[in-house]
Amino acid sequence: MQTVPMIQKRIINACQKAGRPVIVATQMMEGMIDNIRPTRAEVNDVANSVLDGADSLMLSGETSVGKFPVKTVEIMQAIMSEIEQDEARFYRQYPPENIIHPRYISDSVLYNACEMARQTQSEAIIVISHSGYSALRLSAHRPKANVFVFTSDRFLQAQLSLLWGVRVFFDESLNDPGHYYEKLKSRLLSEKLIRPGMLLVNVLSLPVWEKGYSNTVRLSIC
Repeated sequence: MQTVPMIQKRIINACQKAGRPVIVATQMMEGMIDNIRPTRAEVNDVANSVLDGADSLMLSGETSVGKFPVKTVEIMQAIMSEIEQDEARFYRQYPPENIIHPRYISDSVLYNACEMARQTQSEAIIVISHSGYSALRLSAHRPKANVFVFTSDRFLQAQLSLLWGVRVFFDESLNDPGHYYEKLKSRLLSEKLIRPGMLLVNVLSLPVWEKGYSNTVRLSIC
């Protein structure tokens, strides 16, 4: 049993490095099945999972048969939000190493997009994703900038919503080559997710309608 904590940490780290979402579901708030507040150990369990780099935390009995399902979610969210304010949570970049890997160019572009966001203190990274790969890799690097992903695939939209730091938007007109960046920017402006004068990093696959790998990074002012 004493080996479990380090095994969990190694699994989370391996998933993050590989660009795979990792969910921690370990009955971490089990005491709230019957009690209105968690124990100190349970609070630390949630906090440590966030610090280790989990994309999502999952409850089971606490919300399915527990007496305080809503309160449990509220407290877990409060713990997660507090921990994620720590600067150590951000920019865990993993530079691509295997130059013969078929995704090496795309991985390099995505890595440098996060590095550009860090150096310029950009507040948003915008990407169009047809397969989900770009969103996975961007999230793995844990940029401090918000990652806004646009996709025309409803199933992909649901999947990518699990990723750390990623907000996904469905837009079926992405299949139209005439629809592109300005319309996406207008949508984010209308929803007050970006504002005029903000620096934006755009990750592009050119030409967009051919659904190729990410091959371009562009820095712009909203």
